Amino acid sequence: MKKRDRAKAKGKINWMSVLKILLGSMLLALGLDIFLAPSNIVTGGITGIGIIIRDITRRVWGIGISLSITNLVINIPILVVAWIVKGRRYIARTALATVSLSGFLYLFEHITYSGNILLAAIYGGVLSGIGLGLVFTTQATTGGSDMIAAIVQHYVPHFSVSNFLLIIDGLIVCGGVLVFGLETAMYALIAVYITTAVSDRVVDGFHYSKAIYIISDHGQEIADAILQKIDRGVTGLNGRGMYTSTDKLVLLCTSSSKESVKIKQIVHSIDPKAFMIIHDAREVLGEGFIESVE
Repeated sequence: MKKRDRAKAKGKINWMSVLKILLGSMLLALGLDIFLAPSNIVTGGITGIGIIIRDITRRVWGIGISLSITNLVINIPILVVAWIVKGRRYIARTALATVSLSGFLYLFEHITYSGNILLAAIYGGVLSGIGLGLVFTTQATTGGSDMIAAIVQHYVPHFSVSNFLLIIDGLIVCGGVLVFGLETAMYALIAVYITTAVSDRVVDGFHYSKAIYIISDHGQEIADAILQKIDRGVTGLNGRGMYTSTDKLVLLCTSSSKESVKIKQIVHSIDPKAFMIIHDAREVLGEGFIESVE
């Protein structure tokens, strides 16, 4: 590919990424506005600071500053610094996520749930996790503490971004303890755990498959049967039984969960004594599975 063609390709807008960022920002805003913010659940980040500021300004002035305003106002200088330090390409998608999140926070700020705080932590965590996961799949963030950690790590490279992020979010959660009390902070930890688990699941994908190892004296016959009946590729690996000191053919096959049942039946019908190891493969890339990575 010529340099001009590469430049054009890089300059093109990836509309699928834009859609994911907008959808992710909307779900995150729903989780915050409906569930987390009304229950004063501070889970870290700039939105966590916004929840604290809203409560303090409500007590002092009688009018709480909106999360949409604090999220945008605090993030603007952070984005400018990140632009200078990390470059324009680094923050382009994050800027979109930050602005869209503020817009959705403003749009949904009057839709609230004021019921059970545990349910608020659970459902707020799930919505936030899905939203963040969608944004993360585009290699963007919603700004805030993630961006601060990246900037600080640029000048202190011997510490990882995750370490700085843990410190920053930890301080914000501690601020929530001082303002809202320990019990609310304990619910916040539940929301943090759920958010992290769900976002990881979204980033890793829901395309769970099975990786199957088969050790048998009828390896070629089993491989042929899988290729013909299941239409899945099989790889032969050279193995050696250390107890018997004999060479073994180890078959490796990746399949869907449904197909793994058929493969077990095929193997058992050919060699009932075959040794099989079956485990979950969180994500499989390549022909027959996910064939492109953004």
